[in-house]
Amino acid sequence: MKKPLIIFLLNFLFAGALLAQNVADFADYKTKYKDKDIVYLQVKTGITIDIAKANLVVKENKFEEIYYNNYKAGAFSEDDIKYSQFSKLNKITASTLLPDNDKFKEVKVKDFKTQEILSDDAFYEDLFSTSFTFPSLREGAITKVNSTYTLSEPKFLAHQFVTRYYPVENYEFTIDADKNVDLEIKYFHTDSTNLVFTKTEKNGRILYTWKAANLKGYKTEDNAPSIYYYLPQIIPYIKTYKVKGVEKPVLRNIDDLVKWYRTTIKDIDTSRTDEMRTTVADITKDIKTDEDKVKAIYKWVQANIKYVANEYGLGGFVPRAPKLIFEKRYGDCKDMASIIVGLLKMVNIKAYYTWVGTNELPYTYEELPSSIVDNHMIATWVHNGKNYFLDATNHGLPITMPSMFIQGKEALIMKDDSAYEIVKVPVLPAEKNVVTDSVSFTTTDDKVEGTGILNLTGYYFTSTMSILDRIKDNTDKDKYMLKYLEKGNNKFNLAKYVIASSDTNMSINYSFDVANYVNKSGDEIYVNLNFQQLYKDEDLLKDERTLDYEMSFWGTYKMNVLFTIPQGYEVTYVPKDNTFFNDKFNYSIKYKNLGDKIDYTIEFTTKVLLMKKESFAAWNQMLKQIRGDFKETLVLKKK
Repeated sequence: MKKPLIIFLLNFLFAGALLAQNVADFADYKTKYKDKDIVYLQVKTGITIDIAKANLVVKENKFEEIYYNNYKAGAFSEDDIKYSQFSKLNKITASTLLPDNDKFKEVKVKDFKTQEILSDDAFYEDLFSTSFTFPSLREGAITKVNSTYTLSEPKFLAHQFVTRYYPVENYEFTIDADKNVDLEIKYFHTDSTNLVFTKTEKNGRILYTWKAANLKGYKTEDNAPSIYYYLPQIIPYIKTYKVKGVEKPVLRNIDDLVKWYRTTIKDIDTSRTDEMRTTVADITKDIKTDEDKVKAIYKWVQANIKYVANEYGLGGFVPRAPKLIFEKRYGDCKDMASIIVGLLKMVNIKAYYTWVGTNELPYTYEELPSSIVDNHMIATWVHNGKNYFLDATNHGLPITMPSMFIQGKEALIMKDDSAYEIVKVPVLPAEKNVVTDSVSFTTTDDKVEGTGILNLTGYYFTSTMSILDRIKDNTDKDKYMLKYLEKGNNKFNLAKYVIASSDTNMSINYSFDVANYVNKSGDEIYVNLNFQQLYKDEDLLKDERTLDYEMSFWGTYKMNVLFTIPQGYEVTYVPKDNTFFNDKFNYSIKYKNLGDKIDYTIEFTTKVLLMKKESFAAWNQMLKQIRGDFKETLVLKKK
């Protein structure tokens, strides 16, 4: 086996060259990068792929050098490297290059602390962190970090982001592979870069090289999708490799991915304990239909198995045994899926392990037959031709609703034997996610007094219920509800509220008063029936915005206000009705004069999860129009 040392040697050669540079070489950086705290001088990743004893051997080297451009350098002193059982750290070196007259003096990091990552809120299976501190880091200094890894699973080649948050002067990514390794390279959003690719073959090896220079740092924006949606990326994966002319598959297509995924669930211990049998019997006692049994078991898992997040997808692909999860009463998403599948099997109901990507990931299995596409696991129950996506990580979610963050995503359902199905998780319609606020009020002097009933369904219900479940202190709950129900102005007083809920909706009955809400001028009173100012001027999407605008779900907001005209007054002006319609968002405002009362209704609907830039103008047009409508007031005059 030929040893491809060139990739690794280049990093060390460059480090020596940097020591020979002068401090004066960076004199213009304060001007050139005046708004940047740091600048990446070098970002290099090198992967070698060899074939040894009929198996793939994959190693990776990462090298970074960073220049610190201002007084904030000290804030970057603490650093760490995370890695998992699939990417074992072999060696790490780090140092600070300090300005010393006109040269740089290298001070090496001596203390590296490695520990398994554990916390109260999350656990990680075989995930580790090696932390260290750059010595004497200050303005004008340079740091370098060099680390090497062995990848135990060749399906997990490095996912390469070409750019960083801060500028990158020199970027390089190389793959040095045995010529018998067949690679597939996927590109995402690289058109905006000056990326140069070369491919050379020599001495039985193929060298793939990508280089770019003077890359700008990326910007983040409010309500933008994750960086996977817009940063330039190189995603390589191994399709096959040959040993003595015989082709061995790795990830040629979705079938290969499914075959591998099936190995992660085929040996799960499905044995049951007496306590499990007793619990399942109690849960399903007197329940006749499969659907009601699924509801009962799903609800039990949500209430009794604590979700503990596994934030790093490589932290373990194998779900634990249902009996172990039942005993410990906690688990990550894979474990939640496992116990649902296991408990349903105990009542002769078949559910399937299902892989799905959350809205953080934009990829499809067709374009990437890789585990990069998904980062979440759920269970799927199929009944009368309909898929029920069961995700117990979401407390209180009914079986009819998928998790908010997997709407519109592909789900890979692992059926029996070798069968599988890739389906689209439905987007819950706007008419299923509804807030209806019905308010009745009148005015005395400049104060209004009224009552209201707020009804919540769909994700409005589940998200609000989730928040309220986490608030244990009654005083804190009162403060939350005051803000949640606030109307008119900051003089809003919530006199009383009562919350009632079922498995699918919530209602809040409340009474309130608002001081200094009504304006008077002589014999006239001005009352704005738009209690709830849905959008503010800052919600307008600016022309300079470059990223799409992300929304959590489709939804409908309805508010009905019934205003009782006070004694001795008559209505002299009622604002006009107005509407705005777009296939992605719309609203309508209507007023009705009922003699002694004015009935006001607003309905606002959104039907978009990711708003593209081409829709920004229409969105802004609608917001400007509705903001004008919200300023309209009812005019009353003394008789």
